Amino acid sequence: MRSSASCETLYNCSRKQWVLQVRPMQATFHDSLKFIYGDVAPKKNGETSTHLDVARGGTAAVHVIVHELAPGAMVRVEVQSGPFGKPRLFRLHAVPVPVNTGLIGFTEDTDMGERGANRPNPFTARRAPFTVYDPMEPIGTSFAAKSPTACLRIHLLVPLDMKPGVYTCPVTIRADTDRVVLYLRIRVHRATIPPVGADSIPYTNWFLLPNMASGHDLKPWSPNHWRMIGNYAALMARVRQNIFLVTLTDIFTKRGKRFILDEERLRRIVAVFTRAGLHWIEGGHLAVRKGAWNSALYFNILGGEQSTDGAGVAALADVTGQLMRAIERNGWRSRWLQHVADEPAGANVPDYRIATGIVRKYMPGITIFDASADRGIPGATDIWCPHVNYF
Repeated sequence: MRSSASCETLYNCSRKQWVLQVRPMQATFHDSLKFIYGDVAPKKNGETSTHLDVARGGTAAVHVIVHELAPGAMVRVEVQSGPFGKPRLFRLHAVPVPVNTGLIGFTEDTDMGERGANRPNPFTARRAPFTVYDPMEPIGTSFAAKSPTACLRIHLLVPLDMKPGVYTCPVTIRADTDRVVLYLRIRVHRATIPPVGADSIPYTNWFLLPNMASGHDLKPWSPNHWRMIGNYAALMARVRQNIFLVTLTDIFTKRGKRFILDEERLRRIVAVFTRAGLHWIEGGHLAVRKGAWNSALYFNILGGEQSTDGAGVAALADVTGQLMRAIERNGWRSRWLQHVADEPAGANVPDYRIATGIVRKYMPGITIFDASADRGIPGATDIWCPHVNYF
């Protein structure tokens, strides 16, 4: 009978011969909010039972680390989830982290230019390089082991109308002839988490719709591409994102010297994300700096003209005017949030303030919001998103 446990050959000195040592499969619970690193080792007294406290409308989540798997062994996971319905099971993959996050820039080795060299970050969870389990691959109920260790994530959705109380859900891990049973105890509280939407905490995460085609070898704006956009929208809503970005280059097409709004595509984008549960529409950036970070001027994303002078003002007025008319026709005024330019700072703050004035003239009543670390932009924006690493 084949065993799924890992094996290694050891030399027995007293018998003067090589022997095969078989170690049985191990499985233990781990906190779903704590990092699990690629070199995680088996625990002699690991948790084979754990409890979670969850509000109604929330998700009970836990990690399971499985050790001593034979490569190629078929691992099967069974969760007796009872009133929680069908569980969502994922295998997490270990990815490399070659450089730590920086105190100012994205990573410690980022060239900060005129703002100086980035500094080592004393607040890192672990010094690089290392690997950490992070990407989540849906697995259904089984998968083939690729290494001696596997990291699993279990999600159980808690219905809004579920009766408060303590529920026990046995989790059975099988790998060929090996079997481990864990016990997940979930205390469901009377408190509720409202569905994602207009009244949930505002949260955005930027994305590029064309990448949802190229990343899956799909023709842009084909029926399959639209279905893939819907899949991504559903995933965003599942993690409680309720704001979606509409990039100008996705909805405007150049015709002659003008950029014309494709209102049909815009309506379809809004419809896909609205059906998924996302409420707020995030109008993409209208202007961008060129060259150095502290460049004093902004230029139109569409066309490249200087945003605050002559032809650039006229082009910006044309684009924002088309957007505003579409917003009014489709009843989106109360849902639309508009970017002007990303991260204004220092020398370009005066030009940014002029650009926001132009946008307000042609998009009256629309909320403007942008990210920045500069204290000079309040008043120009309605919602200021400060950089947390500066304050």
